Amino acid sequence: MSFAYWPSEPATLPPDSRGLICGQQASDLMLPREVLQQVRMVTRRLSIPEIQAVWLSGSATRGQLRRHSDIDWVVVTDGDLHLDSWPTTRHSFQIYKSDVFLRSLGDGHEFSVWQLAYGHPIYTRSKFHETLLQIQIAQNSLAIQRKLTTISRRKKMIRLLVECEAVDETRREVLLLLQQQLRVEILLAGYVPGCRAELEHQLSIVSPDRSVRWSAENRAWLERLASRPAASTVMAAADHYAGSRVKTEQVGIDVGMPR
Repeated sequence: MSFAYWPSEPATLPPDSRGLICGQQASDLMLPREVLQQVRMVTRRLSIPEIQAVWLSGSATRGQLRRHSDIDWVVVTDGDLHLDSWPTTRHSFQIYKSDVFLRSLGDGHEFSVWQLAYGHPIYTRSKFHETLLQIQIAQNSLAIQRKLTTISRRKKMIRLLVECEAVDETRREVLLLLQQQLRVEILLAGYVPGCRAELEHQLSIVSPDRSVRWSAENRAWLERLASRPAASTVMAAADHYAGSRVKTEQVGIDVGMPR
């Protein structure tokens, strides 16, 4: 499994990346036959002049599609697009106006860069493709700063949830915080973060040293939170990651985690 470097030139990604490689067939993705038939049906319905580009993205392009996984699409269009009567409810669409998508790339927004790095282009109109190749994508430092801002806001949310004694919501926010920290580590290593389910695996491949350090700091907490932990464990995790200042006598136990 290969992972894409953050682009250092206009919309240019390494040769082993699927992004922006034209001429591939949907059959190259080795999807189940019934899914491949649906993909072809959707593609035919999206072949209208106003649409500039269509990608498959998510698990369908990364060899991780499961029986109940959504089939994710990115559609870039110059007109209004109304999507209905699709083969199944599995199909999920992210729709962008062309100028919005191009500006998002230029600003180095992680989600748009991810679509190029790991998406499978069904087709791109030649003029739009040429424009893509000329877009100078912002350095990954901007994406890192956005992630750090998101982490800061999530910590504030965790502290608020602790005050409200919202245990389940606190647990969810701490897990999301850990996911954001993983993304920062991958961005710092110079790569485009992949799908949510493969972030830990990706970090272990692109930066073993960072992976070892991240695991040493977070693995014990992650394992405790992955199941249905006691409220005391959740609150202790919130204190550890968000500085919620939950006292041990309040949570009732010493969870024995690293500080």
